[in-house]
Amino acid sequence: MKFYNFELKHLFDFLISLELVGKQNRMRTRFCKLIGEQINDIIEQRERLILEFSKKDDNGKPLVETIDESQVKYHLNDIDSFNNELNLLMFEEFVIEESETNRDMLLTVGDILTNLAIPLSGQEAFQYDRYCEAFERLNYTN
Repeated sequence: MKFYNFELKHLFDFLISLELVGKQNRMRTRFCKLIGEQINDIIEQRERLILEFSKKDDNGKPLVETIDESQVKYHLNDIDSFNNELNLLMFEEFVIEESETNRDMLLTVGDILTNLAIPLSGQEAFQYDRYCEAFERLNYTN
């Protein structure tokens, strides 16, 4: 099963927002832990790219400008190269092995998604469709 890195945060947030109990909750949590590790790795790699491409102060720290309480602006040497590298990172595929170990988790999360009975619209509906397609392609026979 494959997802692009840029899809993982929304998928994580979407799955976590669902009210589930029992086995469905456990398998969803296991799946979210798996993709959460990748999300953390993406964040670390993005930070390395910022460090690589940012202008530095006298102490070698990236120069930043505080926009507001939740936003900062980094001063980059080469914005185009940074954006290119960041796009490459975000379009990398994250592969979840369709192994016997992951079988129950993937089938359960797939069942949760494909049988979801909540209204979706706009961009969220398109993203949901993409997630369902990924799970519908699982190579398990029931």
